[in-house]
Amino acid sequence: MAVGFGFFVLTLLLVGLSHSENLSSRPSSSPQQGTIDLPFFHKTTTKPLRLTTPGTTLFPAPTTTSSSSGNNNNQTGLSRQQGGNIVSVPVLGDISPYGVFWSTMYFGTPPVPMNVSLDTGSNLLFVSLKDCKGCGRHSPGTTWYSPSASATSQPYHCKPTTSQSTTPPCPRPSPNSCVRDQCHFNVTYGTCDLKNLSAACSIAGPLFRDVVGIGGLFTEHPFPFGGIASQTSDFSQFQHIHGIVGLISSDNFGLHKPNIIDQLAMEHKLKSNNFALCFKSNQGGHLTVGGSDSAYQIEKFQYTPNAERGWPSPHFFVTVKGFYADGVNLGAPSSNYTGIDTGTNLLVLSDVYYTALQKYIEKTMCHKVAGVCPGASKSLFNGHCFHYSRKDLKEFPPIQFKLEGEKQPNGKTSDVTLEMHPRDYLVHKAHHGHSVRCWGITKGSVSSTLNIIGDTLMTHYYVEYDLAQNRLGWARVNKTACFGQRL
Repeated sequence: MAVGFGFFVLTLLLVGLSHSENLSSRPSSSPQQGTIDLPFFHKTTTKPLRLTTPGTTLFPAPTTTSSSSGNNNNQTGLSRQQGGNIVSVPVLGDISPYGVFWSTMYFGTPPVPMNVSLDTGSNLLFVSLKDCKGCGRHSPGTTWYSPSASATSQPYHCKPTTSQSTTPPCPRPSPNSCVRDQCHFNVTYGTCDLKNLSAACSIAGPLFRDVVGIGGLFTEHPFPFGGIASQTSDFSQFQHIHGIVGLISSDNFGLHKPNIIDQLAMEHKLKSNNFALCFKSNQGGHLTVGGSDSAYQIEKFQYTPNAERGWPSPHFFVTVKGFYADGVNLGAPSSNYTGIDTGTNLLVLSDVYYTALQKYIEKTMCHKVAGVCPGASKSLFNGHCFHYSRKDLKEFPPIQFKLEGEKQPNGKTSDVTLEMHPRDYLVHKAHHGHSVRCWGITKGSVSSTLNIIGDTLMTHYYVEYDLAQNRLGWARVNKTACFGQRL
């Protein structure tokens, strides 16, 4: 993304396959060519996600009525915990064809529902304006943010400047964009056009302040966000949702404002300054704000300290102490530069990690399944997709990350192991009624040491983002309780 490493800059979108590999477990078979573009997002199912038009609310307007149970769902689809402001709201999304996971937030007075992508790799909030040029399909009942219709909307005015002034009239990301005394932004993203992943897409518009809410909790003070007045028509994801909410704690448009979770916590609307997420492609999930909900986990949280290095702004990082395939240490060096990003749907590995994994698979599996032999012209590793049977999938190794855990009272650390299964990193793609699997791991630049753990791994966990204590909690997800919200 233009700010941080989340969402569109690091978005792998599975595009249409021209052909598919129709191979059995015998590598000697002669396949047809299959292609898939791999620059970055989560795992799909055979049933395509049915998306609503922008503005068609996915979930009814929230209420503030509490239930007596930690996981009772009222008619709004919200989960509420008694004794503190901890609320859970449904999440929907998929890896393909749109590659976004989103929930509904509310803007203005009266509150207008808007579907926003949840991004733990960025810090800004954008939503579409009523008269947006190039935004998603218009239909009866579509809702947009309309400043004139909100009794609490405020434009973000430009600061007065003089010839001696060194302060720009407007904050980032467009420090000098002042139009009719109102600050404007202009942000460009990559890998946002599903038909042309090399194309760039842009959004632009004015900055506002207004009341913002999620899960029945609304800010007391106006919260800054960008109103999308125009976007390039090739912006595929924004044709189906209203915008994006960044969830890292950082400068919000350079205004020294926190993210929406921070803001609600500072206004004492939340029990604690943290949130938690669980989701699965095309099976829904939940976002818990103000804490976590034990109904969505089957074990206690194991915590990893946030190892972020302050570049380019505070993100969620973990320290990887070991990288394994099928329990075998691949010999990759430890890394304190591994990001946790819901805006990246697949697994992104640095060159050294990627090479170590590829060599292990080539060495141990060349004569077991197709598409993995060294030097093959048609290989998983150069963008081809294959039909793999259940037996084939079992031949691929699970992948494990050993993370440095939180220090215990005795001064020792307890390592946390995260695991991916072959069905996670061999991403399913339906093509002309057939099922193929594509390599769902991408390699960063040779000079980069950055790894990114995206949605394909997180689908097995209920992840707590503890902003107050600067740590991440990992617990295996209760699939029955968390998933099951379908469109």
